[in-house]
Amino acid sequence: MGIPTSIESDLTGIAGDQRADIPASPYFFLIHRPLERGSWDLVNEGMEEPTWVPAFAPFLLQAGAAGVRTLEKGDRAELAWSAAIQRLRDQGQFILPMDTTVPADLCPEGVAPGSLVRSTEVRGGGKRWHTAFEKIERGLGGKVSMVTDRSAWNRFRAWLVAEGKVSHPMPAVLRDYKEQLGERLVATQRDENLSDSAKASREQRYSTRGEQAAKAVIPTKSEAAPKRKAAS
Repeated sequence: MGIPTSIESDLTGIAGDQRADIPASPYFFLIHRPLERGSWDLVNEGMEEPTWVPAFAPFLLQAGAAGVRTLEKGDRAELAWSAAIQRLRDQGQFILPMDTTVPADLCPEGVAPGSLVRSTEVRGGGKRWHTAFEKIERGLGGKVSMVTDRSAWNRFRAWLVAEGKVSHPMPAVLRDYKEQLGERLVATQRDENLSDSAKASREQRYSTRGEQAAKAVIPTKSEAAPKRKAAS
């Protein structure tokens, strides 16, 4: 091997593939289950006041899983998931449309507006599909992971509700959330196995969350979701 002509060429020769060293993952839809416990999150980060936002879970488009079909040659791509998605809808679940986009003023810092679901090529081959609110970060020891910008994600979810893209929560779901907090507070107060400091910490946490839940707002169009602050 010859002597490299520059540090840059040396690094290129050694490192070569600059793609992310994380596992590939299939494309996914984001689904919201409005009839289930825990279908709404109480958030503060990125918001001006405690706010209810819809919880979402990924539905992976992986052949053979959850009713997703294996395509035959010549089949249209949507045939792989159309029946599975319709079954979810029949069960009362809400699926964010595939063409959902993120406006520029709701994107995380440095992220371009566009599709909600995006992909990153990975070193082992294939793609890692993720939302616009997730980014790759390298930690100690070179460990690579996907990290979510919680503030931006919260603001986007509030925007979905304010724009009418996601319906308001059922009162029973919010009532159940508040009742769970009350039950956890009582259970903590009665737990004789906790140290005084641990009990005080939990009591404070559940009390604070209960107060926030009592005054939390549901985003509306007249109360637009707060946008990302411009860099000063």
